[in-house]
Amino acid sequence: MRCPACEVEAEAERRYLASLQALPLAELQGALEAGRGFVCLRHWRALPAGERSALLRGRLEGILRELAEFQRKYDYRYAAEPMGPEGDAWLRAVRALGGEV
Repeated sequence: MRCPACEVEAEAERRYLASLQALPLAELQGALEAGRGFVCLRHWRALPAGERSALLRGRLEGILRELAEFQRKYDYRYAAEPMGPEGDAWLRAVRALGGEV
């Protein structure tokens, strides 16, 4: 037996991914740079390899670099260094995993 709710959800996800692929790359890049969006890991993995996927990979790798810097600054030897944009890297990493960002 097929679930109508699951079918509607799957169709909505297909439309979402098609919309994301149709979005001009410059517009996606602008949104990412302005901090107005991200794509969760699940949907990023669903994208075909290409420019959009590479752009989102770069964004994720940036979060991971900032997360490493955040962790380093919590070491007592570097605790005196001021926290920069890496200060909320932990939150962005959690959101990326949870799909909120």
